[in-house]
Amino acid sequence: MALRPLGDYFNGKSDPPPGNTVMWRRLKRLINIALRKSFATERVGN
Repeated sequence: MALRPLGDYFNGKSDPPPGNTVMWRRLKRLINIALRKSFATERVGN
């Protein structure tokens, strides 16, 4: 799973699939990363 590093889910052999809370944390983190990149490029002008 590509989003694994963004949350606290380790995907062990006996772990169930990630729940809503873990996926929501990942989505929020991904949005924050995208917004920071967007704001940084606007400030620099690139």
